[in-house]
Amino acid sequence: MTSITANECWCLGPGLAFVAYPRALSMMPLAPIWSALFFFMLFLLGIGSQVGVVSVFVQLSFIHVQKSLSQ
Repeated sequence: MTSITANECWCLGPGLAFVAYPRALSMMPLAPIWSALFFFMLFLLGIGSQVGVVSVFVQLSFIHVQKSLSQ
């Protein structure tokens, strides 16, 4: 692990969520619990994003079908 300053790490992007943060969690007391909660949170964020995408697609599909049936 290299040591970098906080000003240098902002450009690392999403890699921080999978490298730096889990490493920090491993140093905390009850590390397995915090790590499981962290990755569960990431899972829920992904599911929430997919629900948003699917709901937009379904809404647009219903609008298209509704316009087709009214003509």
